[in-house]
Formats: sequence, structure tokens, C-alpha cells
Amino acid sequence: MSNAEVMPGVRLIWLEAPAIASTAKPGQFVMVRCGEELLLRRPFSIHQVSDDNKLAILCSVVGKGTQWLAQCKVGDRVDLLGPLGNG
Repeated sequence: MSNAEVMPGVRLIWLEAPAIASTAKPGQFVMVRCGEELLLRRPFSIHQVSDDNKLAILCSVVGKGTQWLAQCKVGDRVDLLGPLGNG
């Protein structure tokens, strides 16, 4: 995982998710569980998939869920569901 600010309030987050990345198509998204205390998953479009089966999402930091995601660092586990959508 990597997590970098690409502009104020926007993060580019790379996640190791080979099962999702290997089957993802353009236009699909993932549902992210943002921490233990937040009930609902948050949808994020898949921004990019790498050759080594990692996926990237772009995230605007605007609420509790995206604040949690923006604070994640290398080694943290992020619960993903996907890929979803027809692409």
C-alpha cells in the first residue's frame, strides 16, 4: 500500500489486491470498509491497475471515512469488496 497527497485534500492510494486487480475492467469500482466504527462501505472508482496486480483509487478527503483512508499507511489492512459494476 502507498498513500500520497497529489493535491490538497486529494490522495492517490495504491492497494495490494491481486484478486480484484486481475479481473477489474475500466469503469468498475470497489467498496471500501473505512475503519471499524463506520458501518457503511464507501464506493471508489478504480483509477488504475498496475502490471503487478495492485489497484489505485483517488480519494477526496471530505468525511470520517475518507479521513480514515487518508491516514492509512504501508502495512495497514483495508477491507475491499469488488470489482463491482459493469465496466
